[in-house]
Amino acid sequence: MSVTKVNADVFDLTDAYALSGTVAFSGTVTGTPNNGWEFVSGGFLDRLGVDGTFPKITKDSDVWEQFPLGGFFREPISNACPNKIVLSKGHIDVTPGQHYAIIDGQDTYGDRWNHPKKYPIDECFVIVNHMKWDFDCFERLRQVTMIKQDYSYYFEYKKMYEYLLDNNFRINIKDFMIEDLSDNNWYSYWEDIKQKCIDYRHE
Repeated sequence: MSVTKVNADVFDLTDAYALSGTVAFSGTVTGTPNNGWEFVSGGFLDRLGVDGTFPKITKDSDVWEQFPLGGFFREPISNACPNKIVLSKGHIDVTPGQHYAIIDGQDTYGDRWNHPKKYPIDECFVIVNHMKWDFDCFERLRQVTMIKQDYSYYFEYKKMYEYLLDNNFRINIKDFMIEDLSDNNWYSYWEDIKQKCIDYRHE
């Protein structure tokens, strides 16, 4: 039996239409035996509260109402990886954070981006709504900056935390390709984000 898995962190909400309609049942990962595709990629769309704020989330929250803005700020601020493996066959391993697939012991970072087992990004590159930016993230960021071990990527968290300290704990909505998506509008900069994901390199 073939097993397919969805890869996500607790803060990630993947575009369900893209997964169910365009990818999972269209003969890509689960179907056509001769295409060789075994994983599907996407990228982060950072979500924010009104005016670039970080809303407080409770068990009764409607996150789509509380995070009406979409943009792309974490990568330009802290050089954090914006890539995500959103769907894969069960035997495919992924790197920490599910940013890249691991094929034959090697990740698909950088020049290995266009791996023949990846579903073609020109046909589908899935939006991952990054709901990480709630009120409690300030303390999470601060705590990681104190670890000071490379495995934690504390240096990325430190850059993000310092930006927020300098900007009254909000994101400048005039920057970072931020748009209001409260009416379920299509995010018009998605092709730009896709290219930034392709071009991404660690510092």
